[in-house]
Amino acid sequence: MTDFILEQAYYALHAVEKLIGYIEDENGRYEYNRSQFQLLSFQPNRQSVEAEELKRKKEEHKSEGAIKRVINKKSAVTETKKEDQELIRFSDCTVRRRKNGLYEIRYRRGGMEKTWSSMKLKTAKKKCLEWLHAENRQRRELVEEGLPPETVIFGTFADNYMQNVKRRMVKPETFFSYINTYKNYIVPNFGKMPLLKIKSVYVQNVLNAINDKYPRKCEDVKVLLNAIFTYAVNNGEIKINPIKAVYIPKHERKNGNALTKEEEAELLKVIKGRKIELIYVLALYTGARACELNTAVFDVDKNTITYKNGKLKSYQKEKFRTIPIFPKLKPYVPRLLSEEWRTSVDRVSHTLRELLPNTQHTFKDLRHTFTTRARECGIDNEVVSLWTGHSLGNITARVYTHFSPEFMQREAEKLRY
Repeated sequence: MTDFILEQAYYALHAVEKLIGYIEDENGRYEYNRSQFQLLSFQPNRQSVEAEELKRKKEEHKSEGAIKRVINKKSAVTETKKEDQELIRFSDCTVRRRKNGLYEIRYRRGGMEKTWSSMKLKTAKKKCLEWLHAENRQRRELVEEGLPPETVIFGTFADNYMQNVKRRMVKPETFFSYINTYKNYIVPNFGKMPLLKIKSVYVQNVLNAINDKYPRKCEDVKVLLNAIFTYAVNNGEIKINPIKAVYIPKHERKNGNALTKEEEAELLKVIKGRKIELIYVLALYTGARACELNTAVFDVDKNTITYKNGKLKSYQKEKFRTIPIFPKLKPYVPRLLSEEWRTSVDRVSHTLRELLPNTQHTFKDLRHTFTTRARECGIDNEVVSLWTGHSLGNITARVYTHFSPEFMQREAEKLRY
């Protein structure tokens, strides 16, 4: 019995040893596999490292590119919005229709005033848009040059002055002369320049160049520039008028000379019977300006001639002046009333040097001749000035001198020689 128990115990111990050995083998195999897994997972080879690094950099580059694109897009949108705010739109203009059916489009901002009108809205809008495109193009050019888009350009400012200020101050004929001077001499030299960038040195050089060729015209250019820059100072666009530091030589103007009595007799002899005779006689014996001659209206009963004043400021009220029919003119009055003598004075005035070839007289000298003869006959200077339409230098004389028609007729009778 004892032997049987010992035998069973031996078999049991042997089974336990086998089990322990199996467990040890399994544990050894597990540790080996775990070590291999750690080598593969946490100690990759060099090629794997480079591949992973390259992949990571690509991902980062993609991310940075996307961020930059977003930033650039936002920046572009911001710049576009900013540029749009600096441009002029049609919505900035006002449109209205007058009672007569005329459409009027007006732009009024920043001291600038522009108006376009037409009986058709489409035509008025087309005119407006043409200006808008040109103005916006100019603003973009200013931005490209590094200047603010609201920079005031001389040409734009001066155009506004000429059309809205100067035109209202003078007669149409005078304005026509001013606008020609402006377009031919001022716009080519200053038109595209920023108003603030025009300095006295530059203006001096421009005027010197004009003065070398056309001294008389140079004075006109300087006077007009001075008016434009003074207007700019008064509007706060510039602080100093650059013309104040510009100097040009004084041009000696020819005042003209009266015809001698011999030259006067020779002229009457040369023009006798010609078509131009009456208009020459009218200028010689009334002292009227060339631009006034064709406006003459005769009143034989009152023995007067009425002229429309040819040199009149817009604020002056005396649109017409009435003068006596002078003794030297009376023999020609019937012909002046019956014949067609009115003609282009510009064409006639150039023929005087041909009529008196040995002299340097101009048509204006006929006016000087009338004034000289009147003074020689003892007629008061103030009366002669009223007859010829000259302004009276003395303020008291301008206010208080009101000569009666009877007095004027008596003075006219003195004009005999």
